[in-house]
Amino acid sequence: MGNKVQRIEINFPATVEMPSGFEHIVMSYADAICSAWEAANKGKVMWAAGVGAKVIWKEPEEPDYDDSVFCIDCAMRDESPKEKDKRERLETATAASELDTAVGTDKPQ
Repeated sequence: MGNKVQRIEINFPATVEMPSGFEHIVMSYADAICSAWEAANKGKVMWAAGVGAKVIWKEPEEPDYDDSVFCIDCAMRDESPKEKDKRERLETATAASELDTAVGTDKPQ
């Protein structure tokens, strides 16, 4: 994997208009980064938890929003027992499929 970072920033010298679909493209990158992190950190879950205007906390429990900033905040936590079971079943199925491919039992006779 490439460099390890905790934040990605793009600062424009003037107000710009985001192209149609831009948010979805950026979200797909954020999702891919979160998924890669999860694969490298078994037992943890990371996801895009907040998407939109940047939240500015002036007072506790009183957010303000900066609409000039498109922001994606990611969160993480330990995986739940249900998520752990699902991940382990998927890993087992994937390993079995890879073994079938390696020995040629996945091909019709």
